[in-house]
Amino acid sequence: MLPEVLSNGLCSLKPEVNRNCFVCDITVKENGALEEYRFYPALMRSKARLTYTQVAGWLGVLDQATDSEQRAETPPAACQPSIKLLYALSMKLRQRRQQGGSIEFEVPESVVVFNDQRKIETVIARDRNNAHRLIEEMMLLANICAGDELEQHSDHGVFRVHETPDPLKVQELRQVLGLFGFQLSKSEVPESSAYAEVLASMAGHEQERFLQSLLLRSMKQARYAVDNEGHYALGFASYTHFTSPIRRYTDLHVHRELRAI
Repeated sequence: MLPEVLSNGLCSLKPEVNRNCFVCDITVKENGALEEYRFYPALMRSKARLTYTQVAGWLGVLDQATDSEQRAETPPAACQPSIKLLYALSMKLRQRRQQGGSIEFEVPESVVVFNDQRKIETVIARDRNNAHRLIEEMMLLANICAGDELEQHSDHGVFRVHETPDPLKVQELRQVLGLFGFQLSKSEVPESSAYAEVLASMAGHEQERFLQSLLLRSMKQARYAVDNEGHYALGFASYTHFTSPIRRYTDLHVHRELRAI
């Protein structure tokens, strides 16, 4: 990660403060299909600092009566139309991605809680909500565009690739899943959509988390590479990290390549 003086200071967004940024400006069709995109440097001026919990709570009660505490957490009125529009778009993008065979693991995030002495007090599990999913879909879309741009115009691009699973691990996985009554495609290396289907069929099962971990461990780890080999789990032909939640150094390399283009 970038040092705190950068990530929480010079580079962090603050309401009504101009910040340098690098934009992926994307046009999306009504059905969620990518139409066109362009990259350029710009200044952005954030209107509010919102939390995931705040936005998710507001999205969840838009059509319901809310108590005073929930109303107090309502995003500023000027932000609400944009949030509603982005949320509707994110649902279309997610549906389109799932139809394309993208594998989606609902794994809780581990959050480390520190005490006043900066010592670890506890670790808690935080589930993803609709605000997380909204941001995730926008990030995925920007990363797809960046991967495509590097594939077409750069000889020095870095891609996030995810190779197909090892056939032996797939065979072992198939045997264990069978003990729980689940079936995975019989092909030597199943399509990502086959993983997505069996994952969906596990919803609500008492051993869902355990079975999800088995599916995850049967696949190879994603890695960075200078040769684009596609991303198996996401089902993307080109993918890189133009933006990532932990501010990877790779993001900055990709930005430099896109600026050079």
